[in-house]
Amino acid sequence: MATERKPGTDSTQRLEIKQNKRHSHVTVFGRSRLPSDVMASEGSVGRHSTNSLDILLAPMRDHFQDAWTGDPDFFAKFFPVDSYICETFTRSRKRLYNRTRWTGIPSNPISVSRLYTPLNNLINNLLNKFNLLDDHQGNRRLSLNTSKGVEPPLEYRIRPSLLIAGSGKHFLTCNESSPYKHYGLGISPISIRLEAQNEKFSLDCLSVGAQKVFAYQRNRRYVFGVVMSQQTLTVHLFDHSGVTSSPPLDYHSEPEQFCAIIAGLASHDARRLGFDTSFFKDGTYWGTTY
Repeated sequence: MATERKPGTDSTQRLEIKQNKRHSHVTVFGRSRLPSDVMASEGSVGRHSTNSLDILLAPMRDHFQDAWTGDPDFFAKFFPVDSYICETFTRSRKRLYNRTRWTGIPSNPISVSRLYTPLNNLINNLLNKFNLLDDHQGNRRLSLNTSKGVEPPLEYRIRPSLLIAGSGKHFLTCNESSPYKHYGLGISPISIRLEAQNEKFSLDCLSVGAQKVFAYQRNRRYVFGVVMSQQTLTVHLFDHSGVTSSPPLDYHSEPEQFCAIIAGLASHDARRLGFDTSFFKDGTYWGTTY
């Protein structure tokens, strides 16, 4: 069993849920968060108008207004390309990479939904090549298509397109042994857009996904999220003070860097994923140290 000492020494470990008449507002670390029933996928807003979504998203946009910063050395700091990455890509490229482009990713899709399955398959194929799907010690990783739903089910369908999810002793709020479409098992949300589309709504979906991961995982210090198109991606690090963003990356022309990103996002090292590892599950009991 885990050791335990008196809680309260770290104020950032507090999460308060306040009930409103209609919405459940989540206040994390003293800051108001988006109503918990505001979730949906890019290009799909259901019966709700764009104006109503703008109103619901306004508090989050206001919260992040001055919180975005860029870091030109982002990839070197968080997702360095080492010899293992290069060797694994070299062994895998025959089946996954065709000269100048990842196999199966359309270069000119007619809609964003045409990218969901190919990108999800590519990510899972890379997880398999890097032996990250299952370490046979309780840690599993999987990319899931969440464009049509993610738990918990909520009224407004604002959600990331994909969710890299996991299982293991540091996922405290879900007692699942395998990755599942639930924010309690979420590692990194991924929002997908067309290259020609404005990034604004994709960033909204990504921000919502990241905040829901924080809301359902009290032991997360930070969360990585990704905005992807058929050609480029940006990675964003959300923590409790703001967001740090990478430069855009053409992941077809830099396949080794893309491999490093995917392998890093699904690492079995919980600290690298942003977990406070003093929180954990021990067998069938909840183990916690503060």
